[in-house]
Amino acid sequence: YYYFSTKENNPLKEKGHFISSLCRTVLYSALACGMAMLIIATAYYSLSMGKNDFSNPNFSPVSQFDFVDLLTKFFPGSYDTVRPEGLPFVYCGIITLFLVPIYFLSKKFSAKEKILAGAFIVIFVLSFSLSTSDLVWHGFQRPNWLNYRYSFMLCFFLLTLSHKVFEEIESFSSKFFIGIAASLSVFLMLVQKLEYEHMQDIGSIWLSLAFVGLTLILLCLMRQKALKETVSIIMVIFICLETFCNGLSNCIDLHDDVYYSKYASYNDFLTKLRPIVEKVQTEDTSFYRMEKTTHRKTNDNMALKIRGLSNSTSTLNAETVKFLNRMGYASKSHWSKYLGGNPVNDSLLGIKYIISSDDLTRYYDEAYTVEGDDRYTAYLNPYALSIAYGVDDAIEEMDMDGYETPQQTLNALVSSLIGEEIEVFVPVELQDYKTVNIEETYIAGHYKFTPVDTSTDAILYYYFEVPYSSAEYFFYLPSDYPREVKIKADGVSFGTFYGNETSRILSIGTEYKEGDTLKIALTLSKKDLYVKADIPCLFYIDMDAFEYAASKLAQTQFDITSHTATSLKGSITTTKESQTILTTIPYDEGWSVILDGKKIEYTKTLDALIAFEIDDIGEHTLELRYMSKSFVLGASCSVICCALFIVLWIFDSKRKKSKKNIVISDIEVTEIEETDEDTNKSPEKDEEN
Repeated sequence: YYYFSTKENNPLKEKGHFISSLCRTVLYSALACGMAMLIIATAYYSLSMGKNDFSNPNFSPVSQFDFVDLLTKFFPGSYDTVRPEGLPFVYCGIITLFLVPIYFLSKKFSAKEKILAGAFIVIFVLSFSLSTSDLVWHGFQRPNWLNYRYSFMLCFFLLTLSHKVFEEIESFSSKFFIGIAASLSVFLMLVQKLEYEHMQDIGSIWLSLAFVGLTLILLCLMRQKALKETVSIIMVIFICLETFCNGLSNCIDLHDDVYYSKYASYNDFLTKLRPIVEKVQTEDTSFYRMEKTTHRKTNDNMALKIRGLSNSTSTLNAETVKFLNRMGYASKSHWSKYLGGNPVNDSLLGIKYIISSDDLTRYYDEAYTVEGDDRYTAYLNPYALSIAYGVDDAIEEMDMDGYETPQQTLNALVSSLIGEEIEVFVPVELQDYKTVNIEETYIAGHYKFTPVDTSTDAILYYYFEVPYSSAEYFFYLPSDYPREVKIKADGVSFGTFYGNETSRILSIGTEYKEGDTLKIALTLSKKDLYVKADIPCLFYIDMDAFEYAASKLAQTQFDITSHTATSLKGSITTTKESQTILTTIPYDEGWSVILDGKKIEYTKTLDALIAFEIDDIGEHTLELRYMSKSFVLGASCSVICCALFIVLWIFDSKRKKSKKNIVISDIEVTEIEETDEDTNKSPEKDEEN
């Protein structure tokens, strides 16, 4: 665009300038990408772990909005939403709406420039409007909220056009400005008449009309040379004020749309938990995982500097998210949260401390307590395993997807880990079930429960005979077609199941006596409920079996003596030949396993974790070290491209200087020749001429 819209695009009189210029543009663009490869390569690698498959978008072209809808977004206070249905954010000042039309109406600018500028704008508008092109701009994936993330490029281009007009402001008639102001005012009135939701309050229609009027006055005054300097200062202040009002209006509307909490709620929450976290970390400086039972958001751990399971990130590792859900935790999409924890899955993943204001002494020991507005205790998990421990070879054959409930998965996993069949989660037999306002059918291996009358509650009741007093009972509803339901146990509400964070192992308490009938009520949410046929949904933990399995796994553990942000060092003692070592580290090719000073191979197991073999019996030094290959590749590329850019810049500077001297020399020679010709002239030759 710049090449063809610029009048003087070959100042050095270079031959084949278009091809040369194009090649230079391609070369320096490639160098720019290369210099940024440290960021690009690592980001791409992270996205390849699951974000690229986050959704399955439809590439069929579909119009995403009406053009009038887009025009409303150029006005201040026109916030609609950051949700998936939102429009592009293209506001770039009322003054732009005055100056861009003048650019196309004025004779100051050539038809070629206008055609190219118009094409540039049309390309962006079509990119917004057509779903296919919009997907291409977003890397062939639909963004998760915050649509049209490239819209700032159109804003930048419109501002450059406005700048060209502003430089020539004195040459334009006030009629231009008055006509545009009238058009904008009529448009705003029509928008109000059409009742656009995001253009109805004082921060949109009336605010926009006020700014249109003030901009008109200032632009007309700018044409007066005597007032230009003073009006320029006022214009700067006015534009800052307009931008501030728009930003403030957007903040208010964003709060109404998706809600952002105040600093106090964030800070107060962390202030309550920091003392107990710091107490644990001061007293125990070894490497371990820690979690908490109270949550504000999924990234609390990051703020508290806790190594745990809870996390939310767009650069998700899909395998890890899926693995944690199979283990019974709340984990899906791009996040995981410590909900669904119990002694079995907590211990296998090495969660040594659990911070809670509840009593967890059923399974864990009180380690540290901090008194305050809320009393928090850090409970020590005596069964917690190291981040790497010895397991049976059967783990290599374990299929995490082959089971219907997390409890069944954990039974199979523990059996594979110790190499013998064991049942740590014992199923409770269903005695009977009853339905209210429900029609029951059978389809695709599921019992289908359909509400008959959606105006009243449809309830499914399960009845169990309690096998043991004071045992903790864990519920999970097996289904390939999950639908959210409300759940109660003996009249006590436990929220929902298959809700946003309730697709997990759900503890329904301990207050049940042996021989009593436990009634679980599932209230349908006006949708069909599908439940896997003949699959147990209620379990309790056999602590004797679990303690036996935990003691066997504890025999061979990684004793970590030192650790950094990218490495773990220590020793491990094996008691048999060809010992399989399972780590609870998510599989990543950037890891190096160094055994007795030698780098060894490792494999992916359980579809998510790192495992490796130790051939010899006895004590071994072990180091786990991380350095992303994409980081090394990206950093190397960035350094090389930076160096190459410097070399080319020096070379190009000398070339331009040399070329400029040649051009100047040619001009001087031409002037000398013309002077000589004038000197050699005679009256006779003039007469002949």
